[in-house]
Amino acid sequence: MNSNDFCKNIPNLVSSFIDTFVDFSVAGIFLPDPPSPPFSQTTYPPPDRLIAVGDLHGDLSKAQQALRLAGLIDAGDRWSGGSSTLVQVGDVLDKGGEELKILYFLEKLKRQAVRDGGNVITMNGNHEIMNVDRCLHSTAPSGLEEFRNWAYWYTTGNNNTVLMGQNRFMIRFLFLYGLLKVRYFGLVFFCIHLLMSLGHKSSNKLEHALATIPGVRRMIMGHTIQTSDLVSSFIDTFVDFTVAGIFLPDPPSPPFSQTTYPPPDRLIAVGDLHGDLSKTQQALRLAGLIDAGDRWSGGSATLVQVGDVLDRGGEELKILYFLEKLKRQAVKDGGNVITMNGNHEILNVDWNFYSTDPSGMEEFRNWAYWYTTGNNMKRLCDGLTKPKDIYDGIPSNFPGIKQEYWSGFRARIAALRPKGPIATRFLSKNLTVLVVGESVFAHGGLLPEHVDYGLEQINIDVRDWITGLKDNISSDLVRARNSVVWLRRFSRKSVEECDCSMLEHALATIPGTRRMIMGHTIQTSGINTVCDGKAVRIDVGMSKGCINGLPEVLEVSGNSHLKILTSKTVYDSDRQDLVIQERHGPLEIQVKA
Repeated sequence: MNSNDFCKNIPNLVSSFIDTFVDFSVAGIFLPDPPSPPFSQTTYPPPDRLIAVGDLHGDLSKAQQALRLAGLIDAGDRWSGGSSTLVQVGDVLDKGGEELKILYFLEKLKRQAVRDGGNVITMNGNHEIMNVDRCLHSTAPSGLEEFRNWAYWYTTGNNNTVLMGQNRFMIRFLFLYGLLKVRYFGLVFFCIHLLMSLGHKSSNKLEHALATIPGVRRMIMGHTIQTSDLVSSFIDTFVDFTVAGIFLPDPPSPPFSQTTYPPPDRLIAVGDLHGDLSKTQQALRLAGLIDAGDRWSGGSATLVQVGDVLDRGGEELKILYFLEKLKRQAVKDGGNVITMNGNHEILNVDWNFYSTDPSGMEEFRNWAYWYTTGNNMKRLCDGLTKPKDIYDGIPSNFPGIKQEYWSGFRARIAALRPKGPIATRFLSKNLTVLVVGESVFAHGGLLPEHVDYGLEQINIDVRDWITGLKDNISSDLVRARNSVVWLRRFSRKSVEECDCSMLEHALATIPGTRRMIMGHTIQTSGINTVCDGKAVRIDVGMSKGCINGLPEVLEVSGNSHLKILTSKTVYDSDRQDLVIQERHGPLEIQVKA
């Protein structure tokens, strides 16, 4: 298909996209073409190998175990049965919560098997008949929820309809969280790149369109049919959801614009996350910042995450997307989410993956596949800037590294090197040094020479390096042992080993600050302070890739009241020593089981 054919076929493309999107949202499966046909016969000759499987009743895991036992699917749940025939004798429905997932899964196997000369035959059981008859007495609550979720996405897909005319498109519904930006400005209905071409006899149609929008007198629009913008935005949203399972609300979070913030009424600081999304969400739920649906519920609170989202786990991208979503949600409620660079962000921008987990390689390999697929689709449509090859300049092999990891290495480099898509989109918005009220934040810590260099200048230099505006960054800032993200002089286990006089000197050079909050060094006993409360260490190693510690967060109310919110229910004798005096009062521990 050439680019003109592609763009002329936009309505069919959008419809197909929506159908595929709904399928994936419901079942987590992409169904290969073509669809399986309706049955055409009742009698079949004997195959070389016939496998029969009994009732599955909404248990996808057991269904896959059974088929794997028979050698019909591989480790990736793809058909591997060759010319075999599989018969499933019915009762997929009821008693479990993965009924739709099994239906989709069997449909996928039907489509895959036929390519290898195999066959998958599904049958009706009494529970299929009961459900068609609206008899749901054997349906599990989780099954009702699965179908409720299907109905939501299916209805959403149906509502996102593009109506066509011979020479015009008209969007009747905004689809996928604001791909088409529509806003009211007083009596003006202002539509940026509105997908509407009214044709020659447009006056009556325009008046009719305006009459359907109460209080609106005029329409201001750009150009006629901006199908290329629509396609680009749709592809980007589709890639995001495929990679992270998240729809990002508009507008995107802006680049950072300041290093110093006034004290909020409530400040929450969270330590190193290292690729563990579940622990991330537990920590934020513990702090009351997200609700049961993982949406921002912190109101006007400020959240600071002190860096090291990357490495040691397999959900690094999911956390980056999740924090970006919270940034966009929080600002609408008057809140703020501030993310920071840790030493592991710097390592990855520097192509250093010695702490990367194999699951992290796989997550980025999956991102690269979908990101490249999206770019290839954009290249087909006229009017779009042709995307560059994300692998340009990256070697295809890595001596000394197992070959199975080469594709993951290439993907991480492509994503995270200076000017890389993930580095630019997420890491460039991180601060490296931050002051909020009386608290100064740095992943490792700050020395007087860092303060002399300039806190804002540190942030600018790191950002410009990540975005490719600077060719390099001073090792004294981000790579050396005593750099901002590697320093451990205030976070050693023994109080006697901590350089409290140096810390006091550093704080004295930052007007109005009385404490430094840092991550980087795992505190096996939990969040604690040293140096008369001037050093607050909040990395509890919560990631499964670290010590799998129970989540804890630091809460600062106003400027003066510090509290540890912890999920630990029992403390050992060492933990009791953490209740120490700060100048303005005790550091309080609150247990949230």
